[in-house]
Amino acid sequence: MGGRGWRVAGLAAVLALCGVIGAAAQDAAPQISQSTTDHSKLKELQKEFASGPEVTAACLSCHTEAAMQVKHSIHWKWEFENPSTGQILGKSHVVNSFCGTVASNEARCTSCHTGYGWTDMSAPPPSEATAVDCLACHDTSGQYTKLDSAAGHP
Repeated sequence: MGGRGWRVAGLAAVLALCGVIGAAAQDAAPQISQSTTDHSKLKELQKEFASGPEVTAACLSCHTEAAMQVKHSIHWKWEFENPSTGQILGKSHVVNSFCGTVASNEARCTSCHTGYGWTDMSAPPPSEATAVDCLACHDTSGQYTKLDSAAGHP
């Protein structure tokens, strides 16, 4: 066998080995979920929900501190204090090149905001725990969307 023949045989052997390894990987144990809970097994979630806040209420029955944690985040407050300069930044204080300013685009802001019911951007967002939109970040269906100007409601 010439030099070219050995290269072809070597390549064939490598490809065959890759096929064997790939087949073995398919037979390996399934991936372990990163989540500690299979939410599809929870009784609280085995129903149709009439509204976003109703979904949040079900989430909060187990994740009791989640709403408070979200309400202290930049995603809720749209505000950030630069630790070096003390300058107050965030969407509610500066022009945003993607959305414009809050004042000129208020109706669209709530289509992404992590909450429900914020209709007046000159006032703080609603204070109820169920005003937090858990699905804005935690939807697993890929189908969750919010209406353009419905104060954050889907």
